[in-house]
Amino acid sequence: MALYRSLIRIFSGHQAQLNRSLINPQSQTVGGALDSASIRKQNQVEAMRTVALANEYIAQGNEMCMFATLFFCVLDPENGKLIYINGGHEPVFVIDQDGIKERLLPTGPAVGLIPEAQFEYKEIFLNPGEILL
Repeated sequence: MALYRSLIRIFSGHQAQLNRSLINPQSQTVGGALDSASIRKQNQVEAMRTVALANEYIAQGNEMCMFATLFFCVLDPENGKLIYINGGHEPVFVIDQDGIKERLLPTGPAVGLIPEAQFEYKEIFLNPGEILL
Protein backbone atom coordinates (compact mmCIF):
# COMPACT_ATOMS: atom_id res chain seq x y z
CA MET A 1 0.00 0.00 0.00
CA ALA A 2 2.89 2.35 0.72
CA LEU A 3 4.12 1.91 -2.85
CA TYR A 4 0.71 2.75 -4.30
CA ARG A 5 0.31 5.76 -2.06
CA SER A 6 3.74 7.00 -3.06
CA LEU A 7 3.06 6.50 -6.77
CA ILE A 8 -0.26 8.36 -6.58
CA ARG A 9 1.36 11.25 -4.72
CA ILE A 10 4.33 11.43 -7.09
CA PHE A 11 2.34 11.15 -10.31
CA SER A 12 -0.40 13.57 -9.25
CA GLY A 13 2.02 16.02 -7.65
CA HIS A 14 4.30 16.09 -10.67
CA GLN A 15 1.54 17.35 -12.95
CA ALA A 16 0.31 19.91 -10.43
CA GLN A 17 3.85 21.21 -9.93
CA LEU A 18 4.36 21.48 -13.68
CA ASN A 19 1.11 23.41 -14.09
CA ARG A 20 1.97 25.76 -11.20
CA SER A 21 5.35 26.52 -12.73
CA LEU A 22 3.68 27.53 -16.01
CA ILE A 23 1.19 29.94 -14.42
CA ASN A 24 1.91 33.61 -14.98
CA PRO A 25 0.87 35.23 -11.67
CA GLN A 26 0.17 38.61 -13.31
CA SER A 27 -2.25 37.29 -15.94
CA GLN A 28 -3.43 34.06 -14.26
CA THR A 29 -2.92 32.22 -17.52
CA VAL A 30 -0.87 29.25 -18.60
CA GLY A 31 1.20 29.79 -21.66
CA GLY A 32 -0.72 33.02 -22.15
CA ALA A 33 -3.85 31.21 -23.37
CA LEU A 34 -5.86 29.54 -20.57
CA ASP A 35 -8.14 31.13 -17.98
CA SER A 36 -8.47 29.79 -14.43
CA ALA A 37 -11.48 27.58 -15.30
CA SER A 38 -9.51 25.99 -18.15
CA ILE A 39 -6.55 25.44 -15.86
CA ARG A 40 -8.78 23.70 -13.28
CA LYS A 41 -10.30 21.44 -15.95
CA GLN A 42 -6.86 20.57 -17.33
CA ASN A 43 -5.52 19.83 -13.84
CA GLN A 44 -8.51 17.60 -13.06
CA VAL A 45 -8.19 15.56 -16.24
CA GLU A 46 -4.42 15.27 -15.90
CA ALA A 47 -4.81 14.11 -12.30
CA MET A 48 -6.95 11.24 -13.54
CA ARG A 49 -3.97 10.06 -15.61
CA THR A 50 -2.30 9.39 -12.26
CA VAL A 51 -4.14 6.11 -11.89
CA ALA A 52 -3.10 4.89 -15.34
CA LEU A 53 0.54 5.82 -14.64
CA ALA A 54 0.50 3.97 -11.31
CA ASN A 55 -1.11 0.96 -13.00
CA GLU A 56 1.59 0.83 -15.67
CA TYR A 57 4.38 1.13 -13.14
CA ILE A 58 3.08 -1.83 -11.12
CA ALA A 59 1.72 -4.00 -13.94
CA GLN A 60 4.96 -3.93 -15.95
CA GLY A 61 7.14 -6.57 -14.32
CA ASN A 62 4.65 -7.47 -11.60
CA GLU A 63 6.50 -10.55 -10.36
CA MET A 64 5.10 -10.07 -6.86
CA CYS A 65 1.51 -10.11 -8.20
CA MET A 66 0.71 -6.82 -6.48
CA PHE A 67 -2.55 -4.99 -6.97
CA ALA A 68 -4.74 -2.58 -5.07
CA THR A 69 -8.24 -1.23 -5.31
CA LEU A 70 -8.58 2.51 -5.00
CA PHE A 71 -10.91 5.45 -5.23
CA PHE A 72 -9.18 8.57 -6.56
CA CYS A 73 -10.95 11.89 -7.01
CA VAL A 74 -10.39 15.59 -7.52
CA LEU A 75 -12.89 18.09 -6.13
CA ASP A 76 -13.30 21.63 -7.42
CA PRO A 77 -14.47 23.45 -4.27
CA GLU A 78 -15.70 26.44 -6.26
CA ASN A 79 -18.54 24.55 -7.92
CA GLY A 80 -18.68 21.12 -6.23
CA LYS A 81 -17.56 19.26 -9.37
CA LEU A 82 -15.93 15.95 -8.48
CA ILE A 83 -14.19 13.79 -11.05
CA TYR A 84 -13.23 10.29 -9.97
CA ILE A 85 -11.88 6.89 -10.88
CA ASN A 86 -12.93 3.83 -8.91
CA GLY A 87 -10.29 1.19 -9.63
CA GLY A 88 -12.02 -2.01 -8.53
CA HIS A 89 -12.88 -0.60 -5.09
CA GLU A 90 -16.12 -1.11 -3.20
CA PRO A 91 -18.73 1.47 -4.20
CA VAL A 92 -18.34 4.89 -2.63
CA PHE A 93 -21.56 6.50 -1.46
CA VAL A 94 -22.73 10.08 -1.84
CA ILE A 95 -24.81 10.78 1.25
CA ASP A 96 -27.20 13.69 1.82
CA GLN A 97 -29.66 14.48 4.63
CA ASP A 98 -32.02 11.75 3.33
CA GLY A 99 -29.39 9.00 3.22
CA ILE A 100 -27.66 7.41 0.24
CA LYS A 101 -28.11 9.60 -2.83
CA GLU A 102 -25.77 7.79 -5.23
CA ARG A 103 -23.33 4.86 -5.46
CA LEU A 104 -20.06 5.48 -7.30
CA LEU A 105 -19.35 2.07 -8.81
CA PRO A 106 -16.03 0.85 -10.22
CA THR A 107 -14.92 2.51 -13.45
CA GLY A 108 -11.98 0.20 -14.08
CA PRO A 109 -10.14 -2.84 -12.73
CA ALA A 110 -7.98 -3.04 -9.63
CA VAL A 111 -4.73 -1.15 -10.17
CA GLY A 112 -1.67 -3.20 -11.10
CA LEU A 113 -3.43 -6.30 -12.47
CA ILE A 114 -3.58 -5.56 -16.19
CA PRO A 115 -0.96 -3.72 -18.24
CA GLU A 116 -2.50 -0.92 -20.32
CA ALA A 117 -5.81 -1.24 -18.46
CA GLN A 118 -8.42 1.39 -19.26
CA PHE A 119 -9.70 3.55 -16.40
CA GLU A 120 -12.73 5.68 -17.14
CA TYR A 121 -13.29 8.81 -15.13
CA LYS A 122 -16.73 10.08 -14.25
CA GLU A 123 -18.04 13.43 -13.08
CA ILE A 124 -20.63 14.30 -10.47
CA PHE A 125 -21.49 17.42 -8.49
CA LEU A 126 -21.54 17.47 -4.70
CA ASN A 127 -24.03 19.87 -3.19
CA PRO A 128 -23.39 21.67 0.10
CA GLY A 129 -23.95 19.25 2.98
CA GLU A 130 -23.32 16.09 0.94
CA ILE A 131 -20.46 13.79 1.88
CA LEU A 132 -18.56 10.83 0.41
CA LEU A 133 -18.38 7.61 2.38
